[in-house]
Amino acid sequence: MKTTKAQLEEAVALLKQGGVVVFPTETSYGIACDATNHLAVERVMRIKQRSGDLPMALIISGMDMARWCGILDPELEALAKRHWPGPLTVVVPEANEALSPLCLRQGTVGLRVSSHPVAHALVEGLARPIVATSANIHGKPAAYTVQEVQEQFAHQAEQPDLYLDGGTLEPLPPSMIIELVNGEVVVHRQGSFKL
Repeated sequence: MKTTKAQLEEAVALLKQGGVVVFPTETSYGIACDATNHLAVERVMRIKQRSGDLPMALIISGMDMARWCGILDPELEALAKRHWPGPLTVVVPEANEALSPLCLRQGTVGLRVSSHPVAHALVEGLARPIVATSANIHGKPAAYTVQEVQEQFAHQAEQPDLYLDGGTLEPLPPSMIIELVNGEVVVHRQGSFKL
């Protein structure tokens, strides 16, 4: 199923108003909100039943937005340029107080550029980073269809404002997560490729 231009425009308008949107990515269905809107990020946490001490990665539009969000070491920037857009999350020191503290972990933020056209259109339309976490109840399996997401969220008191149906997604591992620690690149979570 293809997401229409009108649906994307509705989704971007909702994100600008603090809404929460379920959308397809290159790894699984995600749940998004404006990463600079703390109340929206809190809603995502409630919908997912996720603890506030677990940070959420951000989908960004590219290197300019990466530099707006965080401080990129040259080595991580080179890896990001090689693997973005794609399922690589780079953890860097946070550089912008506009981001919700719920997106941060000990002063760091996870950033990635999605290769999925819907995810890319959302962040481009919003012109700000979006929270991008898997659209599931925390601890439950990732969802590869909108129907799976709706089943997981069926009994939640709070619901996403919009579901963008991108059809059945290929089950792929979540994004690789890397960080520079004491000058060494550390892989926190292995993804579908090797560095």
